Amino acid sequence: MKYARSTGRPFTAFAIAKLASNVVALALTLGALAVAFAGCSERKLPGVTIGTYRMVGPHTTNTCGLAGGPEPWYFTINISRDGETLYWDWLDGSAPIALPIDANNVATYAADSTGNIAPLADGGAGACTLSRHDALTVNFGAEQVPTTFTATIAYSFTPAAGSDCSSQIAGATNAAGLYTVLPCALSYDLTATLH
Repeated sequence: MKYARSTGRPFTAFAIAKLASNVVALALTLGALAVAFAGCSERKLPGVTIGTYRMVGPHTTNTCGLAGGPEPWYFTINISRDGETLYWDWLDGSAPIALPIDANNVATYAADSTGNIAPLADGGAGACTLSRHDALTVNFGAEQVPTTFTATIAYSFTPAAGSDCSSQIAGATNAAGLYTVLPCALSYDLTATLH
């Protein structure tokens, strides 16, 4: 399941095409695709290739409940650098994202998207429209071509004004709900190792 992004990233940031109702499925799909594509030939990124990295990390925040994604999260990325821009390829078929790198060798990215996550059977918009904010911070430390680095990925989900997202909240009367509460947040602290 993919998400549309209004700026930058095709995460996501992460353009991921449609906002979906199941973040767990998204995270598992991205993870599976990253593993599946890790052995495939990688696309040529702008600038100088830094390498392919295996990423792993636990939740640091999860107020979303069942929609909170895998714990820990494992995936593979490919990155390159062109001057003061880092290019991050999720290896999932989506376009790479560009992150400006600051004087402290830290790269940041943010994107917002909004989509209807509970469409009606006839394809029309349902009652729940969620806004999603993605943030990615990559810290290379002093290294230009690190063998390891850290990253933080954070997502937040907020019902759009006038939306009724009660069908998405898990509870005693709603076993199908994916979220414990909305709005909610999910974040990971990740460690990258050169592959």
